[in-house]
Amino acid sequence: MPSASATYPALPNTSALVGFQLTAEVGGLPVDGFTFDLPVRVSLIYSDGVLANIDESSLKLYLWDGAAWQDASLTCPVGDRYFALDMALNQLEVNVCHLTEFSLTGDVQYLTMLPLIRR
Repeated sequence: MPSASATYPALPNTSALVGFQLTAEVGGLPVDGFTFDLPVRVSLIYSDGVLANIDESSLKLYLWDGAAWQDASLTCPVGDRYFALDMALNQLEVNVCHLTEFSLTGDVQYLTMLPLIRR
């Protein structure tokens, strides 16, 4: 479900495309601390239009660990890690091993603008 990531600090020099939270429920009640026995592959598809001033090659899925944002692709055990970014298909895939708040984020591209002086 989409959520407002404004309650969490932003990563420096980045911009979030979308934030969302994955939760587990049993009988309509949330299950805190839920982890998967095997990793689950999350596939996100985005459009070029949402990139604006974001460097597409820097896109990553981050997760909130309760204190800071962590690269989601590094949070599963080493043998279960997976990350793929296909810029031609505008698709990012990553394995996740537990449920939390996530953010698709990329580095901001800054443009340097110099004045044109004519004589």
